[in-house]
Amino acid sequence: MTKRPDVYTTLGQECGCCGHRHETVREARRCVEDYRRREYSDRIVVAVAADAPWPPAEGRLLNDAELTELYADAG
Repeated sequence: MTKRPDVYTTLGQECGCCGHRHETVREARRCVEDYRRREYSDRIVVAVAADAPWPPAEGRLLNDAELTELYADAG
């Protein structure tokens, strides 16, 4: 069995999961930014195994390469 690559989503203790499976860190960042424009959000971008149960209750914190991508063009 081949392990599928991670997907990204947004997750927070208070606001829960956005419910979207994002292929890239940047897509997930845009999702959380759009939500924060409308109302308070404690969501952060996390990685989730692609074959994990959905919606996820927890995710993996981003590694250095993913964090670099997350903030590469944030301004």
